[in-house]
Amino acid sequence: MLTAHVVVDPATLRGEDHGRLLTRLQACVGDHFDVAHSTLQLEPEGHAEDGSALHG
Repeated sequence: MLTAHVVVDPATLRGEDHGRLLTRLQACVGDHFDVAHSTLQLEPEGHAEDGSALHG
């Protein structure tokens, strides 16, 4: 199992169907590593730096 935040260029997020992108990323992880299940969260580049991703 793998859980990850995936930082993506904002232009990529605007230009691609998020479901399709997640499917492609999960297939890539499954092809290259012995991972049966992955949970991926897409985040635009710079998201963590603006403070909105902080949990308190």
